Amino acid sequence: VDDGDDGFYIRTNFKAKNFKLMKAPYSRTAKAAWKDVLKHRTKVYFENFRVFRDFFAVEARENGLVRIEIVDRKT
Repeated sequence: VDDGDDGFYIRTNFKAKNFKLMKAPYSRTAKAAWKDVLKHRTKVYFENFRVFRDFFAVEARENGLVRIEIVDRKT
């Protein structure tokens, strides 16, 4: 879990074998209020993430290789 200044960002394997990133509003942290930010990918293992002001840095593993993905928070 990381605080992104607009809600909590959660790495979870809820309905996602290889994990995904979801966001919970500060005022409603129950799982029913969570929204997908980065969807589950069956061939990519989502290992870690960090939230920055304008982007996410995502550590993912595909075909045994680790890579860092930079994802714009505005899109």
